[in-house]
Amino acid sequence: MTDRAHAPARGPLSCDLFCHVIDNYGDAGFAWRLARALHAERGWRMRLFIDRPATLASLVPALGAGSEGLETGFDGQSVDGVEVLPWDRAAEARPAPIVIEAFGCRLPEPYVDRMALESACPAWINLEYLSAEPWVRECHALPSPHPRLPLTKHFFFPGFEGGTGGVLIERGLEEERQAFRAAPTARAETLAALGADAHAPFTAFLFCYPEAPLAALAQALAASPLPSQWLLAPGASREFARLAPPRASCVALPF
Repeated sequence: MTDRAHAPARGPLSCDLFCHVIDNYGDAGFAWRLARALHAERGWRMRLFIDRPATLASLVPALGAGSEGLETGFDGQSVDGVEVLPWDRAAEARPAPIVIEAFGCRLPEPYVDRMALESACPAWINLEYLSAEPWVRECHALPSPHPRLPLTKHFFFPGFEGGTGGVLIERGLEEERQAFRAAPTARAETLAALGADAHAPFTAFLFCYPEAPLAALAQALAASPLPSQWLLAPGASREFARLAPPRASCVALPF
């Protein structure tokens, strides 16, 4: 079944971005960065539907403090020009002309059904995870027709080569990075603010999943005469503080 033609864009583009949080902060963090960049740099009207707003609130303090109340009582809030909405609000929302499905999160069926009723077929994008594998170029922008509705979504694969979707780099990010690296005290001040030793000879950031071989890492460090400092992300990596040898100091990072 062929799609209806897309209507010409008039005025600022509107986009609905959907995010289902699998674990940790990567899904929510990338969705927020993308929504904020499209609004700030392209002028798009953005709605971000997310199933765990408390996870996003840990990254976006203006959204709240990450309390459990955000999971049950959150009804939506505009932050930095992005309208952040709970997942179930999509059941009553009219679809935007551009719909981004982050990381194959599967849109709510009532929302998809309404997409098919729009006079101009929404552009439906399935945003995939970043990969450096060669097959990404072959799959980027491939269509996927809906099995029963006159809709087609297209796969968007971020990547590092031509023929892929590239990577998300916000305007001014590289300049900020270079300025941070050039500032003589920036690194020391950042570590000190985290409660870490700015003068430690070796500092590493540790993030891991529960199945990570932390015991083996601790054994390897115990066999080394060199002192080290480990910045532990929230979650499974905190277990390393119990296993680490005396010469490996640990700092639990706040969030």
